Amino acid sequence: MKYEKKPITIDEQINLLVERKLFVSDIDRAKRYLSTIGYFRLTGYMYHLQEKDGSHRFKEGVCFNDIIVHYQFDKKLRTILSDYLERIEIALRSKLTYYYCINHGFYWYTKYDLYTNKHVYNSINKEIKNSYEKPQERFLKFFKQKYTFETLPPSNMAMETLTLGKLARLYKGLRNNDQKNAVAEDFGLPVTILSSWIIYLNEVRNICAHHGGYGTEVLQ
Repeated sequence: MKYEKKPITIDEQINLLVERKLFVSDIDRAKRYLSTIGYFRLTGYMYHLQEKDGSHRFKEGVCFNDIIVHYQFDKKLRTILSDYLERIEIALRSKLTYYYCINHGFYWYTKYDLYTNKHVYNSINKEIKNSYEKPQERFLKFFKQKYTFETLPPSNMAMETLTLGKLARLYKGLRNNDQKNAVAEDFGLPVTILSSWIIYLNEVRNICAHHGGYGTEVLQ
């Protein structure tokens, strides 16, 4: 099927919403929101306010402000979740570095026998190596200039280069041992639960960061 829909102006977008029985009390305000947020994104906050018959017609009494209220709630919720997810991410980095460094040294992540999943070993070490070869962070640039003998950064720096998704893969791919258990215990969870939760929370974080999870209506 070929996409043949035509772009429409903000005035036409408002007319379309009004035709669908949406009450718009302040046209200028609606124009401001449509111009700064965009019709496409706002459609994600319209679906549950519309009839379920495929007509896109709004339920009786629904107004433009109802859409904005839901949008603002979602924005605040994403902010709150992002804050707490960042705390979890930072804590995971810190605990991995602490427990594994104390027992296996600063370059523990390069030790093949600490992993049960060798693909994860290769992926993590490749990621860290690539970050170190062309460092973007100032701390990596400084370390590389000072410690010219080293080809990789120590764990306290290496973990900072990994996204939450990579950290989740790393933790899951590590062999079960006292250090892996200690990390989980600090979170008050069994290893298997923490591992699955981190993977899930990474998906939540990506939704919050990239504004995923809302509907995507195509203009008609």
